[in-house]
Amino acid sequence: MYCKECGSKNKKGSVVCKECGAKLEITEDDKNKKEDKEPKDKNEKTKKTNLEENKQDKKEKKKSKKKKSKNKKHKKAKIIILVVIFLCLIGVGAFFGWKYYDSTRSVGSTWGDTYYYFIRDSKDKKNKNQIPDGASIKFIEVPKIEDPVMVVTHEKYKGDYSDIYYINDGKVDNAISSEPSDIEFLYNIESKEYNWYVHTEDNKTEYYVPIAEVIASDGKENVDNSYTYQTDEKITVETIDGEELSMNKFASEFIAPDIEIDDFEYSDNLSNASLQEVMTETVEEYQTIKDITTDKIKQEVKNQVEKINQQIEEMKAAEQEAKSVFKVGSFTLKYGTYESECYGQEEVGNCGRYTIKPDGSYTYTMPNSKHYDSDTEEAVYTNVQESGTYEAKTTYNGIGPNPTPVLSICFTPTKTNVDSKYLYYSKGESEECFEVSSNNSWNGVQYPNLHTYIG
Repeated sequence: MYCKECGSKNKKGSVVCKECGAKLEITEDDKNKKEDKEPKDKNEKTKKTNLEENKQDKKEKKKSKKKKSKNKKHKKAKIIILVVIFLCLIGVGAFFGWKYYDSTRSVGSTWGDTYYYFIRDSKDKKNKNQIPDGASIKFIEVPKIEDPVMVVTHEKYKGDYSDIYYINDGKVDNAISSEPSDIEFLYNIESKEYNWYVHTEDNKTEYYVPIAEVIASDGKENVDNSYTYQTDEKITVETIDGEELSMNKFASEFIAPDIEIDDFEYSDNLSNASLQEVMTETVEEYQTIKDITTDKIKQEVKNQVEKINQQIEEMKAAEQEAKSVFKVGSFTLKYGTYESECYGQEEVGNCGRYTIKPDGSYTYTMPNSKHYDSDTEEAVYTNVQESGTYEAKTTYNGIGPNPTPVLSICFTPTKTNVDSKYLYYSKGESEECFEVSSNNSWNGVQYPNLHTYIG
């Protein structure tokens, strides 16, 4: 391309002259060539650019895809980790939640729960008065006490001790035994009631105290309604023959029924779950006094009561019989009334009735007694009433070195309703003696008629 101004040759497609700077005219030919060339170059350039862009895009996309894939994997891993953590938290929470629920669920009753928490805390050393390791625990019904009472039996100082635990205002209180003791289920013969008693022994003296009284005493020394016995104390009476009848005093007032109460052994190593299981079973198997005293137990107690009462009545009769006699040397004579065979008949003499008493006095009566007036010698009928003192003594019959000893009873009248002129002997001035043939009768010395014991 030539410049029209300076004639310098310029490159095809130039716009201004490189020599003079004048604007170059573009011919139609050059224009067409340029137009033909420009689209081609442009297309090639565009193509190239597009190719590069596509390549870059692919690279970017690949990179982006790789990044997205990586991010996606990271995100997925993160989600998995979060899910695992979440599930772990749920699992741990569920475990501890169940453990808490399981440890706090009821063992079957309000009183059972109260004792369960107390024992659990004792196991964890949270109680002031802890339950000794190896102790035996049982629950009993005690009259006058609302909730069951827990009895803890354990060995200490080579002796057995029984501690009492009871519920007071929703909390567990206790009465710790300070001396060897045991808990006994007894039937009181007098009150006809079953009850639980604390049995202790001190210096050969035994004490039985109802558990309700122990709880009510709140540690006081003097407890109401307690029963005290000397060890092996007996009730003894002497028979008329001088023999002894006896029975244990405690056995005359109480009967110990042959019963069984379920218990369990406490251990410091007992897990809460095991303790809860044991307490649940204990509550389910808890027995009231009504449950314990089955028909069989009641019948056995009834039979024993009848046997004891019969023995007591026999001893009372023997005692009464023994008290109704008195001894003079080797002889005995009954107190009471002796009546003549001729009592009530029209006879002269002692056809009457004598009553001898333990205080040494006597009375004598004889109805329709026929007497004679010593002045007129006329018959007089009188109901004789006489009283005075008597003496029993040993007399002897026979002569020689070995006379026969006999028991005689002599009456000395001090008061009578019969004038002495009607009698053959003077009342108040002499005594009348009878030889006793046995402790049930005697023969009159002056008037040989038999006087028989009538009661």
